[in-house]
Amino acid sequence: MRKTKSKVQEMIQERLLKVKEIKHAVELSKSNAKREIADNAEVFTAMVRCIERSQAELIEVVEGKQKAAEKRAEGLVEELEQEITELKRGSTELEQLSDIEDHLLLLYSSPSLCTTLPHTKNWSEICVHSSVGVGIPGRVVSQLEETLSKEIKNVCVADLKKIQQYAVDVTLDPDTAYAKLILSKDRKQVRYGDKKQNPPSNPETFDYHTRVLGKEGFSSGRFYYEVQVKGRTSWGLGMARESIIRKG
Repeated sequence: MRKTKSKVQEMIQERLLKVKEIKHAVELSKSNAKREIADNAEVFTAMVRCIERSQAELIEVVEGKQKAAEKRAEGLVEELEQEITELKRGSTELEQLSDIEDHLLLLYSSPSLCTTLPHTKNWSEICVHSSVGVGIPGRVVSQLEETLSKEIKNVCVADLKKIQQYAVDVTLDPDTAYAKLILSKDRKQVRYGDKKQNPPSNPETFDYHTRVLGKEGFSSGRFYYEVQVKGRTSWGLGMARESIIRKG
């Protein structure tokens, strides 16, 4: 009974610790979520600014084209109305000439007959387009994409500067490297070799997976580092517990 009671108490304590651990994880998740929202708010704000600016530019361009079209149309209407007035005057003169019965008088009036019809423009190919935005949306979208890309890049650069304060100088640990991995002298680079090396037996070395760990570890805090990769089709990059299985 004493053993059972002790076991039960141990199980209770384990579960209480688990409850505490879960609650802590939830609080940490909330904190991370708030930080994530705040970090991304700036990006979306920049995107909204770009869209609003592009919309304003589009409205300005379309309204400018519309005003130009209206001005041209007004000029054409004015010119047409002037020609209509002249044609009506000529029609009236022709009507008056047609009433002359004296042929001799009509011949004397022939110069007036020649000038009755004024010089007019050929209007058959002249038109005013009703669409003023031909090609504008495509150009605006293209410019918007370019502007958004620049804005996001600027925000990312700003964010990068913020996190670079947490930069760490990572060096690789040769004691952990898989036998086919070849480290540079400064332990900043690693490449995959054609054949296995013959390193001394070491419990920290990976003997099956092609892995190598960083020399410096950490147990808390925030860290930033950059890695460049090339020459292969796939990579694995991340963090590992110190207790990661090294064998098999």
